[in-house]
Amino acid sequence: MLTSVIARTISYLLTRPDVRVATSYLSEKQTVRATRKRYRGKPRRSETETDIVLTLGRPNFVARKYIKALKKAGEPFPVKKVHLICAAASR
Repeated sequence: MLTSVIARTISYLLTRPDVRVATSYLSEKQTVRATRKRYRGKPRRSETETDIVLTLGRPNFVARKYIKALKKAGEPFPVKKVHLICAAASR
């Protein structure tokens, strides 16, 4: 099950260029987060390579707030949808 969650989370980063962070919630205490690496806050120039950082473990502060909202809404764990954070629109 964990490998399919990891593959699904990473696939969002590879297929959608506007997504910066994709997070899957396995339980209240465990998350899978895939983050696209950036250089000084901007996407990397190379279009042929994509560096992805995969984090398995406890949720950070923002994820804990999101989990609290999910619990209040009555969403069961593991959450089936992947939480996406998109890059800010350039000015």
